[in-house]
Formats: sequence, C-alpha cells, structure tokens
Amino acid sequence: MKYSYIRFFSCCLILAAVSFSSASAQDQLPTKAETKLYNKTISKASISAYNKFLNKYPSSVYSERILTLRDSTEFSLIDKGNAASVDAFLRAHKSSPLKGKVEALLEELCRCPLSQNVAQDIASANIAAYDASTMLVLPVRELERDCVFVIDLMPKDLQFNQMRLYSIAPDAAFSDADGSGNWNLISERAIEKYCLDPSMDRTIADGALSLVNVVGARMLKLDYLNWNSQSNFKLEWCSTLIPLDGSAQTNLMFYGRNMLNKAPAAATYSIEGQSPETLSLTGMSQELSYLFQGMNGNDALKPLSEADAMSDEAILWWLDKNPRAETSAKSVKMGTLKNESSLVSAFKNAKGKESSSRYSVACMDFRGYTVIVSQSKSSKEYSLIWAEPKCENKSLEKYIRSIYFDNDGTTLNLLYYKAKTSFKIKINLSSKTLARTR
Repeated sequence: MKYSYIRFFSCCLILAAVSFSSASAQDQLPTKAETKLYNKTISKASISAYNKFLNKYPSSVYSERILTLRDSTEFSLIDKGNAASVDAFLRAHKSSPLKGKVEALLEELCRCPLSQNVAQDIASANIAAYDASTMLVLPVRELERDCVFVIDLMPKDLQFNQMRLYSIAPDAAFSDADGSGNWNLISERAIEKYCLDPSMDRTIADGALSLVNVVGARMLKLDYLNWNSQSNFKLEWCSTLIPLDGSAQTNLMFYGRNMLNKAPAAATYSIEGQSPETLSLTGMSQELSYLFQGMNGNDALKPLSEADAMSDEAILWWLDKNPRAETSAKSVKMGTLKNESSLVSAFKNAKGKESSSRYSVACMDFRGYTVIVSQSKSSKEYSLIWAEPKCENKSLEKYIRSIYFDNDGTTLNLLYYKAKTSFKIKINLSSKTLARTR
C-alpha cells in the first residue's frame, strides 16, 4: 500500500512537470507581430532596426540573436588594432554575447613586451626605497602607453592598513622588450591594505600581481596574507581589486586559525575560519562576486560553522592576550564565551567536571587545543580560563594530567606531567592571578 501511494505521488509530480513545461513552452512562443518584426529587422540588417526590436521585445526568444547581430555590426566598425577602441566597446556592451571574444582581443592588444626581470630592473632604478622582498612588480601595456606597476606590501612610513602603489612609464608611449629608453616615476599613492587586526605586522603576496578585466574595467588584482610575526595562531587571507582609474577598491577577506601553526608562505598555508563578507551577501557587486569565485576555488581556505568560528575566535583571543601564561605571567585574562559557541556545547557534554562552591570547570581537548572552561554558579556565565596547543606526544611533551580546586573554592590547580617530572600552575578564578609550584 505504501509503495502504491509513493508511485501514485511520483506520477502526479511527473504529470505536473510535463504540464508546467508545456505551459512554459507556450508562454515563450513568439506572437505573430513579434515574428513579423523579427523578419523585417533581419531584412533591414541595420543597427537602428536591431535597437528598435530589442526595445520593443527585450525578452523575446529572438532577442539574443538580434543582440548578437547588433553587437557584431557595431564591433565591425571599430578599429580592432586599437586597444582604446576595443576597451570602449567592452564598456558600452557589458552584457554582449561577444564579451569573451572581445576580452581576449583586448588582452592580446595589451600584452606588454617587457619580461618580469626587465620590469624589476626598471622598478629598482626608479624607486629609491625599492625592496624586492616586500614589493610586487607588474609590466602592463595600458590602452595608450606601457607602464610598470609596483605595490609595496609593507611600506615603513604608512599605517598598518596601507600599502603603496607606484606607476612608472617611459617617455615614449610604448617600449621595446629590452625596456630601452627613459623611464620615470609618474605617480605613487597609498592604497588600502585590508587588515582587521592591527597586530598583524607581516604581509606576503599569495601569488603574483595581475591585471584583470572585471565589468568592462581593467584592474590590478592582488591576493595576500597578513599575520603577526610574534604569533602564528591567526591568519588573514585577502583579495583585492584596484581600479587603474583610482576609484574605490573592492576587498574580500577570509580569516581564522592558522592550521599549519607556522609562518605562512605563498601556496603553503591553511586557514580554518570564515569571511566577514559572507554575512552581507545581498546586493553583492560584480567585483565582489568576481573575488568570491577565486576564494571559493582556494582549497587552503576551509569554512567553519558559526558556532566553531565563535570558539576559535575565543581561543585565539585568549592566546593573543596571554602569550606568557605558561612561563612568567602573574595574571591571566579570561574571555567570556557566547552561549551559542561550540565550546559551551562541549562544556555541557564534558565528563569529569570539577566543582567548587562557586565554579564548575572542565578540561577538554578541543579542535587542536587543550582548553579549560568554567561556569560561574552565581551568574551562569561561561569563561575560557586556559588554552594551549594539544599535546601530541605525552612521553616527550608536557600535558595537563588533572585539575582540582583548593579548599577556598576559587583556586584551580593544573597538574602538569612531562616525562618523569611534574609541576603545577595555580589560577585564582576570582582575582585572575597565576602562581607556579614544583
């Protein structure tokens, strides 16, 4: 009986789909007047006739054919050997069926004869503070002249969230492959470095600086990584589009935990985290959509759930605020946890909690770290009171063997073992002070 019902339901769905398809096909059939104007337009074969049809029947089944004919006619009238003319066509026909073909032609016309080595020599000769370790160089044939663009990722005289863009051009409009002639620095300006954390004092490129065409406009595209040289816990991966006309940049970021736990290198990194831009996807610009395609194709970026992201953020915050907690610090900063975080869920499910008159605590291995979470019995708030990388080899590395409260109900003991030795770290959950004993 159950099988018969499912079979009947499936048949109904199929019949409904067929009916819907038939109705859709009928809706798309052109009217007699539409077909008549189409035939008349094909017969006239003029730009004005094509525009008249498209204005009257923008959604017609004939529209794409007419649009292709119109754009092909207009394209046949421009100077295809002139990059400026081809670029102007692209700007005026952003949704043209010919877009791919025209973009390929423009790219060929704008291919710069300068090699990377020659471009670097030109940059070095024209920028007094040239530093190959922090600067990216790109030779480009613009619409009316050759140019060498240079981006300094870490200029010493600018803010942490700024880079510098240089433009160098020859006296003659175009250069030979050897870069002969006089080259001059024609402009330099500060541009935005997308950086959420002011402590990120190091930036490296993730791949080469490139020139791309987005929404009919030529832009520099740069991917880079930000991190703190004193800590390898967090990473920011950023992608940016820099319009050549000086208009506003488009930025995209993915930030989170550094899975390799070491200083990153281009193509040698892994980040588990999230992108702040995914929180406001409505009304996404075409430029941002372009950057998202690159981010989604990057296997080194691993998205997290919101609950795990909250927990990782709390752990990274704790590690950032307590760099000497295990060695010489006399106090500790504790972070309040959101109830929605996965750390709180893990605490609720943890076995073997320690309790006093004022607190309940749990020591857990969590997402690559050993953490201690507490809950105040009076306020019911959850706090992260300790975090350290998880011990991977208990015969060689130190690890927390047990935790327990003193009689005062506020001092928590962390009993560590390392090989044949042991020691304690005492944390007063009320005063947030630390003490170490053997």
